[in-house]
Amino acid sequence: MQTWFKFKPTFKEMIWGGDRLKREFGYDIPSNQTGEAWIISAHPQGESIVENGDAANVPLSQLYKMIRPYFGPGKNAEFPIMVKIIDANKDLSVQVHPDDEYARRVEDSLGKSESWYVLDCQPETRMVMGHHARTSEEFNAHLLSGNYDTLFRNLTVNKGDCFDVSAGTIHAICEGTLLYEAQENSNVTYRVYDYDRVDAKGNKRDLHLRKAMEVTKSPCKPDPIESEPIVIGNNKVTYLVENEYFQMRKYEINEDLTMELGEVFMIISVIEGEGKINHNPVSKGDNFIALPKEEKLDISGPVTLLIVEPKKEKMM
Repeated sequence: MQTWFKFKPTFKEMIWGGDRLKREFGYDIPSNQTGEAWIISAHPQGESIVENGDAANVPLSQLYKMIRPYFGPGKNAEFPIMVKIIDANKDLSVQVHPDDEYARRVEDSLGKSESWYVLDCQPETRMVMGHHARTSEEFNAHLLSGNYDTLFRNLTVNKGDCFDVSAGTIHAICEGTLLYEAQENSNVTYRVYDYDRVDAKGNKRDLHLRKAMEVTKSPCKPDPIESEPIVIGNNKVTYLVENEYFQMRKYEINEDLTMELGEVFMIISVIEGEGKINHNPVSKGDNFIALPKEEKLDISGPVTLLIVEPKKEKMM
């Protein structure tokens, strides 16, 4: 049975998008205003498609239903994770996402906790991460008064920075950032501020202030996660994020490395270089799922990988 799947992304054109997904990864983007590559997605608003083997041309959601037990233990019928690469050619809106309880009750959806790894950014690139209000009442008052400059918390970011952006966190990716995002399988977003800009038809995008005020955490001032790499010979492994939904690790492979698989599937993204995994050629921009039945991965480089692995409890 096939246990190694390569995926073709689906793309989203955005008011703030650009052409860097093509320039960096060689992706066949639909226009020079492409903001997102959904590189691993089983979401009904945009699915990634298997490119290799007997399962070629099968959408991920269908593959998951067809061979669900091979992805890991449990009976959860909903694929738990989505992974994107985001090209912020301009500032994204300031926004917030609900947690699972609120999203199930109000949107009939999963919530949206996410984690970010900054693939690249321009010097002095900023990011909105959290806010300065001490209470929900203070946050709501500033928001409704339009006191955005004093409310939103701006940070300067650098290539390689990592953030765990839990549900309820006010945030915005800003101009000049190329970002890898792992998240729950959800597309629920509450837009708080959009710079009063208009789309090609002259229309402003909707804001969702009431819902945003109901879900925003206060106080909220997340900082980048500090992680030291573990050196294994000429290789480095960095544990970037571990939350209740998944863990994300970075592997910088310069000499052959064997990695054991656990009980659940792995999402593997090649962010630099080229090499082989279990004799399969891989190169920058490729994205895969390896099933536990694969048992181990023999990796040769030089290649840099980001690996996302869902928590077993979220498969149940």
